[in-house]
Amino acid sequence: MKFLLTLSSILLSFNALASDLLKPNQMFCPVANQKDIVAIADAKTDEEVKRAIGGAIFSGACSAPMAEYIEISKIEKKRTKLGHTYFCFEMPFSEDSAKFCALQDSVTTVKYEQSQRVGDYDIVVEGPMGLKATCREGGKVLVLKGSQWKRVSMLFVAEKPPTEVNITQDLNVELRAGCKGVDYM
Repeated sequence: MKFLLTLSSILLSFNALASDLLKPNQMFCPVANQKDIVAIADAKTDEEVKRAIGGAIFSGACSAPMAEYIEISKIEKKRTKLGHTYFCFEMPFSEDSAKFCALQDSVTTVKYEQSQRVGDYDIVVEGPMGLKATCREGGKVLVLKGSQWKRVSMLFVAEKPPTEVNITQDLNVELRAGCKGVDYM
């Protein structure tokens, strides 16, 4: 029994790691350049923050903000000498397990992001075969019309590739659910 509980907790912790994300529109730096993240975290004024971000990006030390969520793993919490928190982590696409660092408010989880979404959307294209909606909180939802209607949500694509889900024909309910992220639960 103890073995099963231990195995269960290991699997749950592995599963939890897979739900960690870098938020859209956030920068990150290779661990070799974490001094740039520290400079931003420790900046005392908005002007200092802007200068530190600009310097880090334009020098090539850090990435420009990415448009999508990025899956991250092996997160390590760190503190600057002034006590500000930032995180270092690995990304699935990085070769040889390279580490990167980002500001504390750049890191999130799928579960937290889902809890913050209300599911508002705008229909972009609609036709006899289906429709495409843009979620106001980020992402897209497609509805494919046929004998069985299907929904394809594309919110946290880095976390989980989109999958088709059978749905009812109540577009408002189904689009809102898709934009809330229910397909990622």
